[in-house]
Amino acid sequence: MKTGNALILDRCEVERLEADASEVREIIGRRDGEKITIRARIVVLAAGAYFSPVLLLKSGNEFWPNGLANTSDMVGRNLMFHVSDFIAIWPRGKFSKQEPLKTLAFRDFYTHRGMKLGSVQSTGLSAGYGNIVYFLKTAFDRSRWSWLKPVRPLLRIPAYIGSVIFGRATIFATILEDKAYCNNRIVLDPKEPSGMRFDYEVHVELRERISELRNLIKKALTRHRLLVISPEISLNYGHPSGTCRFGTDPASSVLDVNNKAHDLNNLYVVDASFMPTSGGANPSLTIAANAIRVAEHINDTLRRTNN
Repeated sequence: MKTGNALILDRCEVERLEADASEVREIIGRRDGEKITIRARIVVLAAGAYFSPVLLLKSGNEFWPNGLANTSDMVGRNLMFHVSDFIAIWPRGKFSKQEPLKTLAFRDFYTHRGMKLGSVQSTGLSAGYGNIVYFLKTAFDRSRWSWLKPVRPLLRIPAYIGSVIFGRATIFATILEDKAYCNNRIVLDPKEPSGMRFDYEVHVELRERISELRNLIKKALTRHRLLVISPEISLNYGHPSGTCRFGTDPASSVLDVNNKAHDLNNLYVVDASFMPTSGGANPSLTIAANAIRVAEHINDTLRRTNN
């Protein structure tokens, strides 16, 4: 910003990338309703794991009938989330609630008997009567007894009794690794306000790993009272990745090892979509670190070109 060479265009939405067979030639957008065109030697796309593939798929033309940089048909595929359970824990014993809360995290079950699970961390949140009522009503609505509507208001009674007996619970969260499946994907859909939807199948192996992690946590914390307050499958839609993954094989990946599109000379993608696996941790710092790495590569490339 100090150099004066950075320009931020606010109130602007990029609609498509115009490209020939080898390079992106123009960025087409609208600012305050007016069409704008931007040209650049290097184009870096970072619209997130949802909308980077959307923009590429919307940018198809005679050179790219299946979408821009999509010779492999991998753009939008391999969509991954995390499964994030929320677990209420009522510790046995007397503990002060007056001091600042401590942040705890452990990875004891990151792998277990060859099975990839994930990490567990405290959220800094606590749960009392209101949270318990919400959980009981949600569980009731999903149960086979949901037709007994008069019973639903009475759930306040056990929630109140539980909060009096057990006090406020500390909320922990799990982050369980998802796996990449080709058919889990972003799809263009003009009927949706966003212009997209995603198709996602919860595989049997994912259900098994969720169950295994829950059982391990319950066993490890057996001396405390705990309750999983998430639904059966709790996908974390804030952690999408994989939809423009990088790799060495152009047939099975969208980007090369430096996040440049295999198919185009001047297009890079540097958001969460590059990740070939989501791992069992929050990916934000990994995404940022990779973006810095790619920026250094682009800088070196431009220096060599200029010289």
